[in-house]
Amino acid sequence: MRNLLCISLLMAGGLSAQSIERSVIGAAGGSGSTGSVQVDWTSGEAAVTTVEAGAFILNQGFHQGDLSRTSIEPEIRIGYRLYPNPARERVTVHLSADRSVQLRLEMSDAAGRSLGREDREVRLDPDAELSWDLSGWAEGYYLLTVRDLRGRVVHTFRIEKKL
Repeated sequence: MRNLLCISLLMAGGLSAQSIERSVIGAAGGSGSTGSVQVDWTSGEAAVTTVEAGAFILNQGFHQGDLSRTSIEPEIRIGYRLYPNPARERVTVHLSADRSVQLRLEMSDAAGRSLGREDREVRLDPDAELSWDLSGWAEGYYLLTVRDLRGRVVHTFRIEKKL
């Protein structure tokens, strides 16, 4: 048993992994660098594509080895109307969009402290109208921040509360 263990350890120590370097078959190509910028280029590659099947991804082409996926969403046009401002009792915001979108509206005081109980989520399909009762609020300025679901600020309103 002891001999078998020693032989296993010796065999495991002698094994080494193989690696395959990326290579390209193309009409031309090259690499260059200056400072922290590196540029690699090829032309005439016969196949450059990505094929997906379930959890498997096959990349063909020299420059696809270190790619990461990004999502580019077209810009959403959102119309805003807040009224009345300054307000005494109630403030209303009317939002409209060129396509369906989900937004989060966050209310805070002038110092940026969240009034979390006043936060709302809304789906513009294609528009929505929300109101806040300001009758119990102190006189001053408040901020209504409109965010997309990724947390990016889409628009910020400054609301003035009058007595």
